[in-house]
Amino acid sequence: MTDQAPWHHYHWAPTDTYATVAQAQQGFLRQRSLAAPDALHSWLHGSLADLPTPAQMHGLVPAAQRLSDAIDAGQRIMVYGDFDTDGITSTATLVWGLRQLGAEVSYRIPDRVRDSHGLRHHLIDEIAASGATVLLTCDCGINDHHEVTYATQLGLTVIITDHHQSDPARFPHAAHAVVNPHQAACTYPEQVLAGVGVAWKLICGLTQVRQLSASRTLQIIEPLLEFVAIGLVADCVPLIGENRILVKAGLAQLQHSRWPGLRQLLREVGDSGQPITEETIGFTIAPRLNAASRLGEVQYAVGLLIGDESRHPQRVAYLQRLNSDRRALTHECVTEALLQVEDLSHSAGCYLVGAPHWPEGILGLVASRLVEQLGRPVVALRYGEQTLKASCRAPAGFDMHAGLASVSPWLTRWGGHAGAAGFSAPAEHFTDIRAGLATHWPADTTQTVPVQLDAFLTPQCDESTLLDWFDPFRPWGVGNPQPVYAHRRVTLTKVKFMGQHHNHLRLECVTDTGHPFAYVAFFADHLTPHLVIGHRYDVAFTLSWNHWNGTQSIQRLVQHIRQVGE
Repeated sequence: MTDQAPWHHYHWAPTDTYATVAQAQQGFLRQRSLAAPDALHSWLHGSLADLPTPAQMHGLVPAAQRLSDAIDAGQRIMVYGDFDTDGITSTATLVWGLRQLGAEVSYRIPDRVRDSHGLRHHLIDEIAASGATVLLTCDCGINDHHEVTYATQLGLTVIITDHHQSDPARFPHAAHAVVNPHQAACTYPEQVLAGVGVAWKLICGLTQVRQLSASRTLQIIEPLLEFVAIGLVADCVPLIGENRILVKAGLAQLQHSRWPGLRQLLREVGDSGQPITEETIGFTIAPRLNAASRLGEVQYAVGLLIGDESRHPQRVAYLQRLNSDRRALTHECVTEALLQVEDLSHSAGCYLVGAPHWPEGILGLVASRLVEQLGRPVVALRYGEQTLKASCRAPAGFDMHAGLASVSPWLTRWGGHAGAAGFSAPAEHFTDIRAGLATHWPADTTQTVPVQLDAFLTPQCDESTLLDWFDPFRPWGVGNPQPVYAHRRVTLTKVKFMGQHHNHLRLECVTDTGHPFAYVAFFADHLTPHLVIGHRYDVAFTLSWNHWNGTQSIQRLVQHIRQVGE
């Protein structure tokens, strides 16, 4: 493999330099199109009352009416979810909401490894045999035409709720109702809801169909906002418009959660006394829920959300153990993958790494970590004797979906989008797939990944004041990214390893005028061969408060770094 520095594949676009807080504030508002008073007021003060009505979503009213009829008739409803955090929270939302409305309801989530994503014939057989009358999906089903048709042939009424893009050739026309803002017939103004957002809207619509009082409706839909916030943040949907309002409302509820399992989880792994933010969801709650399906049994995650932890106190410990195992396995597999990359005699336009013993549940994590380090598309594989299973990730500017389309003749199943995708294929086609991807992304490609940078800051800019001013603009996420700033030409004076695996770094630097700055870089041990004491660097970072032992300090989290000339 080439010994090029990790910043070789990235380019920094020219940007402004701010010396004062006022300049940074004005630049932020301008870049986010919030400079106009009306736009700023709407962004800061949007509320649940501003949301579109559920009835505006195509298919929702007939879906809610059929569920209401099932409740009145005592028919059993089977909620069928997905195994990621969006699917888990969607399942919990529908199950608890329906039970509050008097439904007889159970749930089923496919196993990530044994069953894979979406409806499956053998699971439909089990659901029909269980005595269920209505099959209600969440976060899946929009492209399961054959499976939905099969379910209706067994006598099940199928209702699809989903948020993924539909393939017209695989649209489930046999379903009683399809609730998905992406379908062509839907004019709902917010198309980028996650699965849990669609599920919550369905429960809201069902309370209207059943003509509940305003107070009873709030008793049902408000507690579910915690699940909605978790699912939206974890699924990386744009945190603008309705999603922003829902996440803010859910985070407000999470500060004093009404769910015993979440309270116990946050007590054991959270920083007591500190506010719960979108970062708490992204780095504490979601990884533990996801760990259940990556390495264990997903029903523990649903049970944690809607169960009684006084009767099942082991659930938090179980998820904690799985998450620890997940982190250790990810570290081991990433280390192995980097060794495979180093064994290459050349750079690649797309890197294929894998091993027979890598758990399928962490392939996406391995691919994501390598993309951060290599700045190129990565395919992480589990090799079986007969079958390949892969998770694929690509940086900004590269289209993973298009890459897989170029090798689709050799794939059994595949799907995804530009940034993330997956496939399964016969093992005998590995060489064809590798060659096809090498043709699609040749090794000598000059394509680079843009560094998303708001501005450079001078040492005189008061970062603490700026950080406090940013707080009302949260939650940060896709569509509302946390501002990324940079310091120019700081001289590296010290590098310190941190973390259990020594894969995090603390960088100490100083400016030409003697201002000291410290930065923290997570999962950055790959940088160490390229960091030289005394050399100058541009460092891009986000700002946050670090709370430790009762003290608060500015923390600069490294997003990108590059060496610059003298």
